[in-house]
Amino acid sequence: MTDNISELRKVLFETLHGLKKGDIEIDRARAINETAQVLINTAKVEIDHIRAIGGGNSTFLGLPEDAGEKEQRTARGVQTVSEAPGVRIIKHRMS
Repeated sequence: MTDNISELRKVLFETLHGLKKGDIEIDRARAINETAQVLINTAKVEIDHIRAIGGGNSTFLGLPEDAGEKEQRTARGVQTVSEAPGVRIIKHRMS
């Protein structure tokens, strides 16, 4: 099991399907969902931090160290694009 946003989605969908089939108890599903909400909230803080410092990475969000930044000059500065599966971060530095 890898601890990232994709795995969290998988667990949440498994929980939803288990509820629909009657294979999972409501209290257990509630506990899973509350824990997932905490993880989501920490991911939001992580995103805010990445924005505040002007870049970075997150293995939880799918932004590994080598996220593949591409830098190009624009008419008014430099644009940097970082991409990972399901995520695209664009930064602009004015010059």
